[in-house]
Amino acid sequence: MFVEEPVAPEHLPCLKDIAGGLGYPLATGERLHTRFQFRDLLADGMIDIIQPDISHCGGISEGLKIAALASAYDVALAPHCPLDC
Repeated sequence: MFVEEPVAPEHLPCLKDIAGGLGYPLATGERLHTRFQFRDLLADGMIDIIQPDISHCGGISEGLKIAALASAYDVALAPHCPLDC
C-alpha cells in the first residue's frame, strides 16, 4: 500500500512536507520524462517508490537507466503502465 502521485510534477518539492506527516510510502514518477528528473527526486530523498512510465520516459533502455538510479538510492521501482493489455 502506498500513496500514488500526491502532487503534480511541478510541485515535487512539496513531497518532503507530505512525507513527514504520512505513515505510508510515497510513489511518484509516472509523469516524469527524463532520468535527470528522477535523479533530482532521488537525490533529495523525497520518495519511497518511483514509477517511471516506460512509454513516456524514453523506452526500455532509458527505463533501465532510471531503475539503476533507483537501485543506487535503495528506492523501490514499480513501472507504471496506463495501457490495458
